[in-house]
Amino acid sequence: MFLDSVTIYCKGGDGGNGVIAFRREFKVAKGSPFVGDGG
Repeated sequence: MFLDSVTIYCKGGDGGNGVIAFRREFKVAKGSPFVGDGG
């Protein structure tokens, strides 16, 4: 008789500090920030 057993432990990260990103578009010199509620 064979008996198999496994234990798996998973842990997520702490979320980090976020990111600042800008949209790059043709004919827009500096671009604009991505817009959203951050959620």
